Amino acid sequence: MKGKGKVQDFSTAGAEHLKREEIQLKKKDIFPESPKFKDAVEGGIHKLSKEVRADASSQYSREVDRLFLAWLPEEGRNFMEAAEGLGSSQKAEVAWLKRRGYGYDEVEVDISQWIGEQANEVQGEADAAFTMEEVGWDAWAKQWLVSQPSVCPYA
Repeated sequence: MKGKGKVQDFSTAGAEHLKREEIQLKKKDIFPESPKFKDAVEGGIHKLSKEVRADASSQYSREVDRLFLAWLPEEGRNFMEAAEGLGSSQKAEVAWLKRRGYGYDEVEVDISQWIGEQANEVQGEADAAFTMEEVGWDAWAKQWLVSQPSVCPYA
């Protein structure tokens, strides 16, 4: 998804983030009650695998995402599709670099190259050290990242 998912400008990053959150709330609050989703339930969507892959998706979640995007009005669908690629903080970081006139190289990253088959093993190690519920997300994530030299060059 190289070149995708950027915000229009650093000054619009916050508003664009809020718009994405507003649309995502519809996925949780309104879409499950829609005829489109109810038809999918009747059609057996819940039979799809919910086994989480290294990219944190499953057959089920990808199909729900696909149906949700198809359900959205065209403007919302186009906005969400254009937003795919970078994470929220990356969107703002890239916009800031652009605003400041700093150059950067865009690189296509295949998550399986740095998570791959080790994801479950690493997750187990991090869980064994301490759980997110015990110490909070920030400490848990830091411990996990630091345990991964290929992910965190500061380890």
